[in-house]
Formats: sequence, C-alpha cells, structure tokens
Amino acid sequence: MGLGKRDVEKFVDELVETFEEALLGKVDLQVPEVDTILLALDMSSQDALVLALGRVLSQRLSASLVLTGGFPDELADEAESYVAAKKQKLQREGVQASALWPTGEESFDKILGTIEEARADLLILPAPYFRDLESLGEESVGTNLDVILARSSIPVLVVRDPTFRPDDVLGHLHLAIYDDTPLSRAAAEWAILLSAEGRLDALAVVEKEFVEIIEDALALEKMTERELAERLFRELIPLATAVVRRCEEIDVPCGVEYVTGDRVKAILKTSGGRGGMIVLRGYDARDRPGEKVARDVIPRTRAAVLVVKVPEGGQI
Repeated sequence: MGLGKRDVEKFVDELVETFEEALLGKVDLQVPEVDTILLALDMSSQDALVLALGRVLSQRLSASLVLTGGFPDELADEAESYVAAKKQKLQREGVQASALWPTGEESFDKILGTIEEARADLLILPAPYFRDLESLGEESVGTNLDVILARSSIPVLVVRDPTFRPDDVLGHLHLAIYDDTPLSRAAAEWAILLSAEGRLDALAVVEKEFVEIIEDALALEKMTERELAERLFRELIPLATAVVRRCEEIDVPCGVEYVTGDRVKAILKTSGGRGGMIVLRGYDARDRPGEKVARDVIPRTRAAVLVVKVPEGGQI
C-alpha cells in the first residue's frame, strides 16, 4: 500500500522535527569508560599490531591489558610460552598486563568466555583469526570472527594489515551512520573516544532503494533526488551534528559527508583503503542489514574495523 498525501506530509513533518532537534542539541554523546582491553593473539604476523594498539590505547585510556588466545589444545604449551613472553615484554615497558587461559571447544568459545572472565570493555584481535588473510575470499571473514562478531557483548576491533602501525589505525577514523539507534550512538561515542589524537569523518548513508520508494510517494511534489535526499538525511542529522559538536569540544578535526547509495560501497569508497579505522554499529541475530554491512566491509578493506556492541543490560 502506498503512502497517502497526509501520510507523506506527516512523514516530512517528522523529518523536519528531527532536524530541529539537531539544532537544539538533543542528542547527548558520552565518552565510554575503558578499564580493561582484551587482546586475542593467534601467533600470526598480525599480533604485532594487536599488541602495539593495545599498548598505545592502554596508555591513552589508562586501561589494563589482558592477553589471551583461542589456541587449539595441541598448541597449548607453545601458546602459553608465547603469550607469557608478550605479557612480560609489556610489563617491562610499564604496561599493566596479565594473561588468562580460557576453556572451550572452539577458538571463538574460548575468546567469548574470556571476555566475561576478564570483564573486558574492548576486544582487539586479528582478522581472519587463525587463518591467512589471503586464504579468504571477499565473501568471508572466517568462522571464528563471524561467531565472535555475532555473540560478543563488547566492541570488537578487527586488525587487518600487519604492516600498519598504531598511528596508521588511530590517525583517521571513519564513522558510518545509517540509522539513529542506541547502537549507532554507541558507535559514535567510541569513534570520538578513539579519535582523540587523530581525525574523525562521519559518513551518513541513505540507501538508494529507500530514496526511490519515498520519491515515488512524493512524486506530486516534483522533487529532485538531491532535494529529497536532503529531507531524508534529516533523520541522520541529529547524530551527525552531535558528533561534530563533541569533536569541536575536544579539538578533534571532524567532517560529515551525506550520500545516497549502497552502504557497503559508500563506506569502502570513503575509507579509500588508505588505512585508518572504520567504525560500524553492531548487530544481533535479528538485524540482517547490520550484519551484512559488517560481514561485507571487513573482507574488502585493509583498514581496521571496529564493530561496536553493548554489554548485557545496555542492548536494544
């Protein structure tokens, strides 16, 4: 059933009201507190960046590090020596670091269990986990990461390129905004937190298919797609505006770009494959569009990707 004229007018009025809320600053973003960062190692070349990021973030956020790994049982002795050596090196550098040895049948079970045991606020791990980067096509992130992203109750920072340094990752963040939900706001808060010594650019995306549907309903008003998009983007403007304002308060360079089109393509085009970090909101089992974005973006970029989840009690 199509939208009637009154329905269309109500829809437009609601967008205008949302735009006015942005001007009144009704979106309040709070910087999350980070006490513990969990580093999941896999003895790959990507561990160096996982450890380096952990070291830098522990210093910036005054957080402790917990090292772990979803190693198979046959690698238990080797893994224990490996993780112990990494922990001791961090401690010699003045970092508060410890190690936990998880239990479970699968690698993802062990890592997910350690999240709860360590009471971690952020998980950093290589992607793919226990698989060579080149062994996966553009359709897969690997089983371990796939399950961790779906079940984790905390933000997951996925490291992709072992040649990057922490500054390559933290120097430029790209925040994707395609709706305004508690998870989207949480993603914005994490992006602001991690961009404190870099730059943050927000990308507000409206799916072209949605534009076309509403465009048909508004055909009598003879809008151009650009004019229509400007109206549609008002749904995203409050959050984007709040991001810019918060960045101004902490003196972080920030910009916002509004585009229509496929979410994944827009995100990949904006990040440009130049490194940095892409920040996405998390998803649950019912959120197929959100899941698709994360699963499609991660295999197609060398940038680090932060998928922001929320702890139990804070989920939508």
